Amino acid sequence: MHIDSKELAYSFSCTIEECIDELKQYAGNYNGKQHYDQITASIGMKASRAVDELVYSNSELKGFFLMPDEISTVKLASYLYKKLGVTCDIEIFKAFVGRLIQKRVNEVYREIGKCRKTGTVRMTFPLAEWADPKYQKSTQR
Repeated sequence: MHIDSKELAYSFSCTIEECIDELKQYAGNYNGKQHYDQITASIGMKASRAVDELVYSNSELKGFFLMPDEISTVKLASYLYKKLGVTCDIEIFKAFVGRLIQKRVNEVYREIGKCRKTGTVRMTFPLAEWADPKYQKSTQR
């Protein structure tokens, strides 16, 4: 699954409070291997890639990203459920997507905690197309 537009990515956004409420509701219901077998490894990997594209951006989003605690579990899971043709129960899939988002949220806050201790902040941004040497050559006069 590939998130290829800012509008599509933005459609999965919600407030931090909504995200936390949804994670409390769904992520805790995920039952590891039992649910993963119902989802299948292929669908699980595609869903994981979609969450990563929202959090870490991709070339089509041109730097747009969502913080993990701004992603709606319900909106993203419903979209992926239809697009990927998932055959398991929708509630199981929402729990799986919720767990993926919860992991990314935990990673962010763990990193913030480290930054508070060291006093440094590390942010990664995708390379802008104007900084790409191929782009510069094609636009030079």
